[in-house]
Amino acid sequence: MRTPDQATLHDFDRILTKVGERLTEVQREMLRTHMNAPGMSMTAREMSLVMGWRDRASNVYGRVGSLIREYLDVAPNAQGITCFCTFGVDESTGEITWVLRPTFAAALARWSRSP
Repeated sequence: MRTPDQATLHDFDRILTKVGERLTEVQREMLRTHMNAPGMSMTAREMSLVMGWRDRASNVYGRVGSLIREYLDVAPNAQGITCFCTFGVDESTGEITWVLRPTFAAALARWSRSP
């Protein structure tokens, strides 16, 4: 068993190939939005605003993380979102930020371009 930090580009390529068809269009849009955000970093509030929701981003992203966790050899109790994001802090608001893991973002970019 590994930690999400040890996941490789190959791991995420394989995972996105497997879970890609299971992602909803909303989940795909969230991932694209996050990948294109400055520093690939967003707060849950920012994501909710961009997606036109009041406060739903954490729930939807949690489901994405659960899908990814199914195929990543990490502890079953690992929080799903940590499989593809790390956390930071927005210095101006003090809110927790989600930062896409660079290896996941690279795989996501490749997957998004595939037919």
